[in-house]
Amino acid sequence: MNFDLIHALHELIANLGVIFSFSTIFLSRFGIKHVHKSSKAKLNPPGLVFFACLLIITTLFPLEVSVNPKVIIDLRLSIIILCALYLGLLDSLAIGIFSVIVRILFYGGLTWLIWLPTALAAGPITCFLQYKLAHSPLHRPSKLIIIATACTTFSILSYIGVTSKVSSVYSLSPFADSTKFMNVYFPLLLLTPIAVVLLDWVIDYLIKAHIRLNDLQEKADIDGMTGLYNHRAFQSYLSKILEESRLKKTPVSLLMMDLDFFKAYNDTLGHQCGDTLLRELGVIIHRIVRKNGVVARYGGEEFAVILPNTTILNAREIAERIRIRVENTRFPGIDKLHKKRVTISIGVSSLQNNQLDKNALIDYADRALYYAKHSGRNKVCVFKERNDNY
Repeated sequence: MNFDLIHALHELIANLGVIFSFSTIFLSRFGIKHVHKSSKAKLNPPGLVFFACLLIITTLFPLEVSVNPKVIIDLRLSIIILCALYLGLLDSLAIGIFSVIVRILFYGGLTWLIWLPTALAAGPITCFLQYKLAHSPLHRPSKLIIIATACTTFSILSYIGVTSKVSSVYSLSPFADSTKFMNVYFPLLLLTPIAVVLLDWVIDYLIKAHIRLNDLQEKADIDGMTGLYNHRAFQSYLSKILEESRLKKTPVSLLMMDLDFFKAYNDTLGHQCGDTLLRELGVIIHRIVRKNGVVARYGGEEFAVILPNTTILNAREIAERIRIRVENTRFPGIDKLHKKRVTISIGVSSLQNNQLDKNALIDYADRALYYAKHSGRNKVCVFKERNDNY
């Protein structure tokens, strides 16, 4: 037997390097949410694209398992198995059919007939064994080895069956004589489980890495006190929303709000009550705005709401609803306050597509808020740019 294990493993590692690079780029660009099983009986197009690209890569970069005579195999079967594990039965069947098409396009002739049974059966075999092994005490790598070995064994038996029945295919088969049979049979049975385990580790590692990265990104954007976006995220979202509004030629409105006499509330009731007030205020604002805008804690007792595609009249209406809700809410310790209530002042600004400037939008809302604070508080003031009044 001329199978060179060291050379084959070297080829496998090089192949995995290409797959790792592609997977990193794909998951960074499109996110991990696409590499999962659908809750409904339907295909997962982005996930299919991911595994289809992996299949093409494994076809373009086969493994040379024997130098003399030269024998090459690829990891197509591994990709179908992983597709079944990560996406489910329907997607694995789609990838299996796609692998047959790739086989025809790349190699032509009738060799695709040898591969067809494996392409269609690998997904169902994987899903069946995954279900049967779901409650097994075996670790995931052991389960993967069992699944991959079963699929590879079926593949080899189907190769033998097809090539023995179809004489026109037999001459093209790698099993046409005993030497080729031994040079391909053993490498397939050995390398396919190894490839499945390593590829699964690569995909799982990348998914977990992106989850950790997303968690860190979320923590960097979220205010720890209120659970709303923080000042950094506010600036980022405002820039993005303004850019989108320029393209769509739609208005953008901004609410800047500040709790009235918050220092007195803190001094009277303590910082814990003050923190509770800020959290409850965040909930009130978020419930009123819902999915129509971006709510952020701007700093201290100041909050901001970005309202894309919202006119100044609609923005004022939303601001007034927030003001009324805050005024009518009985926050903790309110009976100990001199005025027996908590109020909020709100400044509103709005810009059209030909005036969209982030600094101007913030400045106008700040000026309107300043006017509201110094003209009695507990009110909504709108900045009117043309007359520079409120």
